[in-house]
Amino acid sequence: MLFRLLLAVTIFTLVSCGAGKQVSGIYHTPGGEAQLVLKADSSFQWIYPGEKAVEIGSTNTNRTLLYFAGGKWSIEKSRLVLVPDSDRESFSTTLADDSISRFTTISSINFWNRFGEQVKIRAIRIAKSQLKPHFGNSLYFFAQDFHRNDTLVFYLDGYRPFTYPGSIPGAIGDNIHKITLYEPYQESQPPEIRIKGKRLYANREYYVKKS
Repeated sequence: MLFRLLLAVTIFTLVSCGAGKQVSGIYHTPGGEAQLVLKADSSFQWIYPGEKAVEIGSTNTNRTLLYFAGGKWSIEKSRLVLVPDSDRESFSTTLADDSISRFTTISSINFWNRFGEQVKIRAIRIAKSQLKPHFGNSLYFFAQDFHRNDTLVFYLDGYRPFTYPGSIPGAIGDNIHKITLYEPYQESQPPEIRIKGKRLYANREYYVKKS
């Protein structure tokens, strides 16, 4: 009897581990905004859109902010269960980190998320000028054209506005700023996530596993 019980426990453990390995990976919504990383150690990192839309500048253009959650994941039948980390100190309260390459031939400010993927610039306000639409994740300029009291305000896809100088200190001369953006933590109950093949379904959206 004891042997059968141990055998059953062993088989259950092997099946659970096998299912976990199949599910672990990086998932994203078709538009690429939301991303869910399920690691092999049963931890997860999730960038997801909140419900609140934020206005860009003084126009009627809105965008939805992205938020971050992390913790542990497990599988129950055909459902993915996310348990957020209760230690809020483990989450970054920093808006952004700057990895700077100094004294280059031209200045550049470019934006990335915590997973190393590009963050699009929706619009830019230079000093007191009107808001200007922008494409891509980078802005190039020469330091000699940037006056001492000038300010750049970047309105980003899914992130809070970024000001230079302000969000990071200004720098003398031409430099390349590689900016890593961080999403604010939002205390909320994760939705029910259903597993169907290589897709995850949550909040009427689906996530596709990256190959």
